[in-house]
Amino acid sequence: MLPLVIVIIYFVAMIGLGLTTRKQAKNAGSFFVAGRSGSTLFITGSLLATIIGASATLGMAGLGFTRGLTGAWWILAGSVGLIILGFLFCP
Repeated sequence: MLPLVIVIIYFVAMIGLGLTTRKQAKNAGSFFVAGRSGSTLFITGSLLATIIGASATLGMAGLGFTRGLTGAWWILAGSVGLIILGFLFCP
């Protein structure tokens, strides 16, 4: 029962947050890319959070289990590459 209550509270909080902040987005550009006003650190963090989400982390855990330490290099190299990409191309 407690997990159901937690999920319902989460959904209500997300809907409430969406309803309170919907007026900040004036058009599609301000909704999708935050009006192009994000800092380099914010955009790089968003890029990393998008690409290296739960699926990549769980997939790499499985690859690391089957292949050993070499499985971790894929996600590590990708993370370093995304950080460099973010700081070079976002400004």
